Amino acid sequence: MTESAPRPEFSRFVALGDFPAAGERLNLEADEGQRAALAKRFDVIRINILSGAMSISATQKRIDITGRLEAQLIRRCVVTLDEMVERIDEPLELAFVRDADLLDEDDETGAGPELHQGAEIDVGELLAQQLSLAMAPFPREEGATLDSDHAVAVETSPFAAIAGKFSKIEQNH
Repeated sequence: MTESAPRPEFSRFVALGDFPAAGERLNLEADEGQRAALAKRFDVIRINILSGAMSISATQKRIDITGRLEAQLIRRCVVTLDEMVERIDEPLELAFVRDADLLDEDDETGAGPELHQGAEIDVGELLAQQLSLAMAPFPREEGATLDSDHAVAVETSPFAAIAGKFSKIEQNH
């Protein structure tokens, strides 16, 4: 018996045959349970909002998804360790091809389309992946600085003591 991969926390499969080549609008919003599971996955305190408004167009050769990602996260500031709000409002632009021969192997930027096979696409998981890419790698509250207690600790660190010895040796030579 083989184990199947776990289902993503915010999975929303759509049939690609349902979308015209001219595109069709689709709105997604993660519910409370999905947001809690994604917060655990992305190691954030809480996700208050996760939504996407997108237009999906599909042909026999290509799938294009454009729109907006909106999210509000509660994260920990890397400087103060206080809880802080991170707001994300970014455009979405995703492109897929249905045949590996259509991939541009000369594209060094990696921004070209990805390969997608199958009659469905999981737009919920795509939105979750885009959220993970949009999150600040080191969230920092605006204006957050190290206080004087941290500055003293840096000056009296073992490395500061070693640095002082090297300067004394250089002065004696």
